[in-house]
Amino acid sequence: MAQPKKKPIFIKKGGSQRSRPAIKRWNIKTLLIGDGGVGKTSLVERFVSASFDVDYKITIGVNVMNKMVVLSETENVNLVINDVAGQPRFESMRSTFYLGAQAVLAVFDLTRKQSLDNLVYVWLPELMSSNPPKPNFPQMQILLIANKSDLEDLRSISDEEILEAIEEMKKKFPQSIFMGPLETSAKDNIAVDEAFVDIARQYVMRLKEKMSK
Repeated sequence: MAQPKKKPIFIKKGGSQRSRPAIKRWNIKTLLIGDGGVGKTSLVERFVSASFDVDYKITIGVNVMNKMVVLSETENVNLVINDVAGQPRFESMRSTFYLGAQAVLAVFDLTRKQSLDNLVYVWLPELMSSNPPKPNFPQMQILLIANKSDLEDLRSISDEEILEAIEEMKKKFPQSIFMGPLETSAKDNIAVDEAFVDIARQYVMRLKEKMSK
């Protein structure tokens, strides 16, 4: 009579091992908008590569860079960062870069009042007309960035003027969620990581709320 085959015995070494939790990865298309020279590219380079270039470089069309943000042990966010050209001569091509944007850093220069006004009356209207709300996604997150805080002696915008601009944005674009203002300095690395991480965290929170309904 044939003997039944014995099943092999596997011995685990080193004691019990806990399985690692699955990691959820979110992809968020993030825009930086604002006038030329406000420091959008410097903010991106400081965040992505921890560098700062004192020489001004004009962005042609759009620069796209990626950075992974770790929210927790089980959640990562891949920020697809679109640094949009600020010069008026690129206005005709900008609308194509706005499509699908989920989070926006609206950047102005604390030493140039016109750069704040242009966010209200040029950049945000342009963005909203090219990227209408989507029913299955959260409202667009817009974080107002007051850049070049290191140039305190040259500051030409008061806190009251910034708050007035935010109220005007909220009235003109009630379909979006405005955050900030957050003062940053790409040169001195002040609140740069905070800006990108905060908008990623807030968007994921609202996305999960939307999905749970």
